[in-house]
Amino acid sequence: AQAGLIGSGAAAYDTGGALLQTGGPWACGDHAGTLSLVPANRQVRVAIVGLDADGIALYRGQSSDAFYLPGGVSVDAGLIVAGSFGAALTSPADGENVPASTLTLTWNAVPGAESYVVQVADYNAIILETLPVNASAAPSCRPSTAGMSEDMPYSWQVEVVDGAGNTSPPSATRQFYVSFDGLGVTVITPADGGVVQLGASATFSAEITAPGGAALTLADLSSLEWYSSIDGPLGGQLNFSTSTLTSGDHTIYLNAEALDGYYGSASLSLLVNRPPVATIIFPYVGYTDTGPSDITCNGTATDPEDTTITEAANLLWQLYSPGGTLLDTANGINPTFSASNYSSGGGNGDYTITFQVTDSNGGTDSDSVVFTWMSP
Repeated sequence: AQAGLIGSGAAAYDTGGALLQTGGPWACGDHAGTLSLVPANRQVRVAIVGLDADGIALYRGQSSDAFYLPGGVSVDAGLIVAGSFGAALTSPADGENVPASTLTLTWNAVPGAESYVVQVADYNAIILETLPVNASAAPSCRPSTAGMSEDMPYSWQVEVVDGAGNTSPPSATRQFYVSFDGLGVTVITPADGGVVQLGASATFSAEITAPGGAALTLADLSSLEWYSSIDGPLGGQLNFSTSTLTSGDHTIYLNAEALDGYYGSASLSLLVNRPPVATIIFPYVGYTDTGPSDITCNGTATDPEDTTITEAANLLWQLYSPGGTLLDTANGINPTFSASNYSSGGGNGDYTITFQVTDSNGGTDSDSVVFTWMSP
């Protein structure tokens, strides 16, 4: 047992990295323990995590090879060596002055990491930005330099999180300075705070000007990079479009460097919105109405960002005649259409009801059902 280490826990994972079971804590001096109720009949890896009194993971190790766990028996996971669990910062060097357009924070990849959490702070230790980084990507990130000053030091550190949610101690802290050299960088599209629907084309365009105000072309630049806080590098053109952005709240950075050494950068926020889901519950496909009564509809409207959509104005129902003529509209989750629509809309036959849902960010989805009305 190491100084400050009060116990250890264990976690079992399948070969895809999915967490199967956790166990412990065990006394550190026992150097052994049992992990129970692990789902069987699969290949398993076991990780051991040493925790301090505050639940911080100081040490971590995992079995080097996966082993098969059959049902109804115990399996020895073997000797697992746990080493120090934490990130070591690599660049920039402590106190280094870095051009804003090329500022990238990097650290070593940590075995067993699921993700990293990077914090950037000002000289008063006020957190300016917290950046999550998936461990499947390179251990690096680009912090926003918007609002930073050339004369002030900024600090950063990294915490490591494993698949069971255990968090390492913060890494050592490093400082850096940023330099800004005169290029004017203006993002024309998308607008700051804008929204684009998932899968739709997003257009990126910008204007770069020299310190004297003259517009620069791509030929005047030694580098130009659009970068997303979620998707990483996006492109190196002044104007381009893409429809492959991942859903979520992006911070988009544009960094430019001229052939004469001047730098400039800009950033903006952009939401890539996942659309809602509209589902008609009633009437159902194949339903036949043989009565003179009204028909009351029912459905569900869910959205990844809003959870449930309840505003009546965002829930639109439409009733169409057998010939395709729009007969009536209604709003809400379970509106009623009058039976008079049948006699005035074509009598016996197959009618269509559509249900369109619009979320708070302009995303839409619709469902439709064909049912039969026969006069009594």
